[in-house]
Amino acid sequence: MMVSFDKCIIATGSKPNLLPIDGADLPRVYSSDSILDIDYIPEHLTVIGGGPIGIELAQVFHTLGAEVTLMERGSHILRGVDQELASMLEQSLVQQGISLKLNCAIKNICPADKGLLVEYRAGDSGDDQVFASAVLAAAGRHANIDNLGLENTRITASKHGIEVDEVLQTTEAGIYAVGDVTGQAMFAHWATAQALALVRHLLGQTAPFPQTAHNSAAIFSTPELAMAGLTEERAAAAGMEVAVARYDFAQDARAQIGGFDSGLLKIIYNKADHKVVGVHILVDGAADLMGEAAVLVRMGLPLEAIAAAIHPHPTLTESFAQAARMALAAEMSAKR
Repeated sequence: MMVSFDKCIIATGSKPNLLPIDGADLPRVYSSDSILDIDYIPEHLTVIGGGPIGIELAQVFHTLGAEVTLMERGSHILRGVDQELASMLEQSLVQQGISLKLNCAIKNICPADKGLLVEYRAGDSGDDQVFASAVLAAAGRHANIDNLGLENTRITASKHGIEVDEVLQTTEAGIYAVGDVTGQAMFAHWATAQALALVRHLLGQTAPFPQTAHNSAAIFSTPELAMAGLTEERAAAAGMEVAVARYDFAQDARAQIGGFDSGLLKIIYNKADHKVVGVHILVDGAADLMGEAAVLVRMGLPLEAIAAAIHPHPTLTESFAQAARMALAAEMSAKR
């Protein structure tokens, strides 16, 4: 079958990375896709990868009764996420009963009696192993470009994704790509934002394309960790003099009522003009706060606008105004 077109959009998504080790293809070694079809709860589940998918599924199976070991090759989970909040979530995982192993270089996976052995090197501690009834390889995802015939085009692509320009056009005129296949932020809402902008552009309408500095994300852990915009480190690297407005949910009425009064809100802002460039939250319900956070970041609203907005009580959204007011008050006090 042959299809002719003037314009084409490639949106073939992504697929799980395979672990580049011996034993990665053994029975009972699952990817983040295949484990969704599992028909039993493993007695011992070892999760390899401390990213969002690994953390979410580790907690899911722990809740279902599995004994879970979470292994991460880095010094902390959630690389690229606000480190203070990631560290707080690490503590929560351990308190919940999940065994967390950091600085783990996975060597191989071997068959064992009634299960598998994951062999690894833990920093300077030497080689070790952990038993698992099943293993989840949550080692990220990569662009799904197999069998697309890209070799018959001038499209530039790699395992990291299809190369696109500022309007999502590939290196082949008339062919565009959106979503995971571009290797950019792999979130459904990001792909949707790209697609909406691209369709407007192709229809000849003015279309501002989404910027990574305005993106938002939510990790559906317990507690939830959500973010919009830049971290402190990235804002500073962009040349800003950054400051942070903070709010401890231990003092929050809604969090106390719900019994989840452990968490933190951080609003990252440019000290020069008080405009918000990032919002990072760890608390149950954080994902539902990202609507307001995304608007604050996208519009670059200042702390004064947040402080002046009337937020309903008792709700978690009050935290925005409280954090902004405290930061402004502290700044005024410092000037006296």
